[in-house]
Amino acid sequence: MKKAIGIGILFMLFLILTACGQDTVKFSGQGEHWEATYTANIYEENSEQTEFSIRYLRENPPVTTVDFEIGSISGNGWELNDNGTLSSSGSSCSGCAVTTRDDRIEFTIEWDGQTESFVLDNVK
Repeated sequence: MKKAIGIGILFMLFLILTACGQDTVKFSGQGEHWEATYTANIYEENSEQTEFSIRYLRENPPVTTVDFEIGSISGNGWELNDNGTLSSSGSSCSGCAVTTRDDRIEFTIEWDGQTESFVLDNVK
């Protein structure tokens, strides 16, 4: 019983210390038709989890699918929801180069034969 409690306490300490070591880097940008955000939750010097959100800024979002690239994430044939947005938890990597505040996060989207590109700025 004491061993189980000890393991439980060690596990809780590990979770607390891991959460304290997390850094979040967020980027945001806007073009004529779209806005995008890209967030990287960095857990170690070579481990992160990314997420993104894309939103159509005009009325009546396009009903067709979109192709996009945002940072290291790309998507083909993704459909917007009824509000003209799409978001995803992106991807996770371990043993990789992680995102830094100085990175240049580029965003490109194609829809209905149109293309828009812009660079996302670091949000502190």
